[in-house]
Amino acid sequence: MKNRSRKFVSLLLSLCLLISMRCAVFAQEDTTAPDNSQFPEASDPSDITPPDSGTLPDTTPPQISHAAIAYGKVEQPMVFQATITDDTTVVLAELVYRAVGSYSWQRVPMELQEDGSYMVQLPGEAMTMKWLEYFLEASDGANVHTSQVYTVILDEGISISYFSEDTVSIQDAAITSISVVGEGFTEDMVVTVGAMEASYIYLSETEICITLPALGIGKADVVITDGTNTCTRLQAITYEDPSAFVKVTSPSKVYIGQTIGIPVYLQAFAPVSDATVQLQLDPACFTDVQFVMTSENVGMSVSCDVRADGLVTLHFLGNIDLGEELPVGYLTTSIAYVEQETVVPVTITQAHFQDVSVTATGCNITVSNQISIQLLHNPDLEYVFEGELPDFSGWELEIDYEGVSQRIPVTEDMITISQEIPGAGKVTYFHKEVPFTFQIIEREHTKLQILQMPQKLHYIVGQELDLTGLLLELNYKDGLAVMPVDGFNVSGYDPAKQGTQTVTLSYKDFTAELEVQVFIRGDINMDGKITLLDMVNVKSYVLGMAEPTELAALSADYNEDGKISILDYVQIKALILGISGDDSE
Repeated sequence: MKNRSRKFVSLLLSLCLLISMRCAVFAQEDTTAPDNSQFPEASDPSDITPPDSGTLPDTTPPQISHAAIAYGKVEQPMVFQATITDDTTVVLAELVYRAVGSYSWQRVPMELQEDGSYMVQLPGEAMTMKWLEYFLEASDGANVHTSQVYTVILDEGISISYFSEDTVSIQDAAITSISVVGEGFTEDMVVTVGAMEASYIYLSETEICITLPALGIGKADVVITDGTNTCTRLQAITYEDPSAFVKVTSPSKVYIGQTIGIPVYLQAFAPVSDATVQLQLDPACFTDVQFVMTSENVGMSVSCDVRADGLVTLHFLGNIDLGEELPVGYLTTSIAYVEQETVVPVTITQAHFQDVSVTATGCNITVSNQISIQLLHNPDLEYVFEGELPDFSGWELEIDYEGVSQRIPVTEDMITISQEIPGAGKVTYFHKEVPFTFQIIEREHTKLQILQMPQKLHYIVGQELDLTGLLLELNYKDGLAVMPVDGFNVSGYDPAKQGTQTVTLSYKDFTAELEVQVFIRGDINMDGKITLLDMVNVKSYVLGMAEPTELAALSADYNEDGKISILDYVQIKALILGISGDDSE
């Protein structure tokens, strides 16, 4: 039993030792990816004593200020320096670097200097790569802050330390020469500017004179190679266009409530494929900002980003031919309310063609609140029932902008209604108001009645109902208020049914009734069939022996010529006997 216990304890100790050794091996090499998301803003190191429960935790990370290093030399030492501050103390500062393409990051502590900065020098034997990536990391014990990742190009054999000019006009590029100072120059090198080969004059191992090729607006890389060694300077020469510009213009005065277009002009000596323009608008004055491209610029696309603070970013892509001074599009915006006439600037905060700054000109817009409004529709003739709203369809406002007028439809959000009797309301447009009144009808004192009967009350079987001449009204409080009614509903009529029919007329929850007669032509006595008795009745009407009723006269006029004659008698007799009218007496 004791032997088993000893073996178990020995096995446990061996396992602990193995785990400790494994952790030590992992600690020697840092393989963290360069993505800044791998370095959180705050961490909880296990070796830091937690703060007392009575103190607030430290949530502010250190701040890093660093001038990035872009170029160096292979096998030459390189010094990295930064200013690192914290509201408590800086516990750790490190340089983290690797060769481009490597998965392994190396960490080197940075030392605090007498001037308060942090510095570290990488020895020449560590600088064997041609491309170096690095970032800086600092901790105050509770929070970690990581800088962005920087790239350093390391020269080998050939290096460039100075350009006599780093900016050239695209109009003058082909006749412009610049002096380049460096090391390792030879007479048989290849020099390219913006991927185009450039001619050069060899002056010495430390100086050449390059004739720049003609390029479009933008930033060009300079590459010098002798077949073995290569020196690269990214975006070393800027090709600019002195004639290029961006500008915006506006009407001399705009008014609250208007929707306007602010034309945006872009112009350059040569076509460009990438342009960015940022404008600052006052969000208190300009709302619903969008950008509309003009139809001429079908070869380009544009994105428009509008922030809540009024910063508008336009990014143009595609074939942008800017040779003519025409607007590429319009910023459309609605003018908000201002308490008094105000001059509002539209500022261009950034204008870049191919990442090169160009001249930008903004404008001032005068925003006025000097408007008057008039309600064109006369709402005094409107009648509504209790609990209902007037029908606002077709209502318009005429807005006068100091002599220039415009009509707009009245929308529901402009209207405020009081349901007290009599009804009253107002149309409000940008703090301007127009009152109106309307008649509210109380339901309990209202009835629908026929003001005028329709012209036709008698119908032959099969005829459709014709209510021409019918006039309805809503009578409120025994005629104190009368409302003509349109759009009523009709029910109760059956054109196939003979006899007296009650037709119901309805409007909302009110009804009225009228009677119509539906008969069979020739059925004089209205018994639903044509018999000898009907023939006898027609004969007595023709001979003047009897006087027909109104309905009997309509039925006896068989040929519908407006009178009762022998022809009606003959046709009814022929129908009863089953013979033609030519065979009858």
